[in-house]
Amino acid sequence: MQYGLRAALGFASQSLDNATILSTNSVTTYSLSAYVDLPFKKFFIQPGLSLVGKGVKQYQEAQTNTITLTYLDIPVTAIYKFNLRTLGKVYIGAGPYASLGLSGTNQVESVSIISGSDVKFGNAEDYRKIDLGVNFAGGIELNNHLTFNMRYALGLNNIASDADLDAKSVKNRIFTIGLGFWL
Repeated sequence: MQYGLRAALGFASQSLDNATILSTNSVTTYSLSAYVDLPFKKFFIQPGLSLVGKGVKQYQEAQTNTITLTYLDIPVTAIYKFNLRTLGKVYIGAGPYASLGLSGTNQVESVSIISGSDVKFGNAEDYRKIDLGVNFAGGIELNNHLTFNMRYALGLNNIASDADLDAKSVKNRIFTIGLGFWL
């Protein structure tokens, strides 16, 4: 069993079904993770705990909303590792995640006004509190315990709140590139 820490730069977006949104773009975010490798036959089960930034930039007719969200993620990834003789290991994996919305902001820019507000989580608020999905992982573990990794998290459940009548569906997406270290 091994314990590790990871920090990553992320590019977050959302899949939206909302008639008032003309287009979207990604926002730059972060991810900080602690995880453990549990050996299981030829695989490893890698549960973790992560603080993850998610969000989106939305373009409407005369307004741009930059939404940044902070979640506590609990991913459980099944990992398969390929040995490289002198370098270390290459790995790939996939598995589910569950997230709990902690905080967020919505910065609104229009022609003459810039304002902001806090995002609230709950069924009758801005977004639902729980986000569920699947993550895909790949990377390199060097013999000196340094790791380079990439992850893609695909939100599967609708986090649009009951209060947002325009949004039929909102699903988080995030791609991260990071560095880690086995302790």
